[in-house]
Amino acid sequence: MKHLFYAALLLLSLSACRNSLEERAAQECKEYTEKKCPTPVVNDTRMDSMVF
Repeated sequence: MKHLFYAALLLLSLSACRNSLEERAAQECKEYTEKKCPTPVVNDTRMDSMVF
């Protein structure tokens, strides 16, 4: 049972974080901009892009 737990833990640790937090935030902002911008005008404001 211990071996199975350690094997699963090792597998998760090797496959977990491929990108840094900054890289992930930048990628998500780019994808959001491509999908949802420009947004409708609300309170005389319009978001045309998002950058991290």
